[in-house]
Amino acid sequence: GYDELSLLSLSTTDHSEIVPMVRQLTSAFENLKIGLPSTRVDSFSVDVAEAVARGKKHTLTLAPEAGSQRMRDAINKRVTEADLLGAAENAFARGWTGIKMYFMVGLPTETMDDVAGIVEMGEKVRALGRKHIGNRARVRVSTSNLVPKPHTPFQWAYQETAAELDPKHRYLRDSCRGAGLEFSWNDPRDSFVEAVLSRGDRRVGEAVYQAWRRGARFDAWGEYFNAGRWAEAFAAAGVDAAWYAHREWDTAEPLPWDHIDSGVTKAYLRGQWRSTLTGKTIADCHHGECNVCGMQDLPVADCVVKLNRLVQSRRSAREHEGEAVELV
Repeated sequence: GYDELSLLSLSTTDHSEIVPMVRQLTSAFENLKIGLPSTRVDSFSVDVAEAVARGKKHTLTLAPEAGSQRMRDAINKRVTEADLLGAAENAFARGWTGIKMYFMVGLPTETMDDVAGIVEMGEKVRALGRKHIGNRARVRVSTSNLVPKPHTPFQWAYQETAAELDPKHRYLRDSCRGAGLEFSWNDPRDSFVEAVLSRGDRRVGEAVYQAWRRGARFDAWGEYFNAGRWAEAFAAAGVDAAWYAHREWDTAEPLPWDHIDSGVTKAYLRGQWRSTLTGKTIADCHHGECNVCGMQDLPVADCVVKLNRLVQSRRSAREHEGEAVELV
């Protein structure tokens, strides 16, 4: 890590000044490798990645999240297969030799057809790579398991058990191997503990202490994680871990984090959760109308700036037409 500098955020390439920022960083830190997390699937992300690469184009990371359009619509990932294939072909044509794609499994309403779509997409990307650079093209598929997180529409979601997730990972491993794709995945047992800690209340704190007493350290690294140790810790603390992870929570029940105001209202998240279950997509407020999520009342929200500009433009138009404008 001493020779790397990574730009981390929920969506790095959405930053309004990402291109000049990358250029300044690459100029100021010529001896460091500048890294980006998985990027949105479009040509702009390839442009940013090219600025970071400094001519050393190895692996570009994209995040389609789901293998089928139905599943991407359900999680409101407004990306089409054409978007992904276009970005992948653009990258291979510009000289990248590898593409890594991040997907999630265990998503609400997911079927095995959706899982199979992950492999199909990987095969199409690999075919594009071979078209441009032949056998040098490498495509890696990486999957993680859904971990319901507070203050998101999935905070009420059921997390699939290891017994449900393991067959999906085996299918992906075998299918990717047969298709010439590299494959990596997260252990569902690790994801289970993460879900318990994510949705846990104050009672789970005792389990964390018990795990520490039993030697739990640096558990985010696979070589240190021990599922049995955590099972003992949950039992010692009297915590029913499955109750926190392996059930769909009622949207009316109190949540351990309800007292924390993130700016986004619970009512809005409920609506997003219902949209997930029905497959309805919600427009991106950066490029459309305000979704009234609660953030519009905060002065730092982009949507407020956009609404103010809209009001100003309409006011200017009326003034131009000679109408009387009442300022509020």
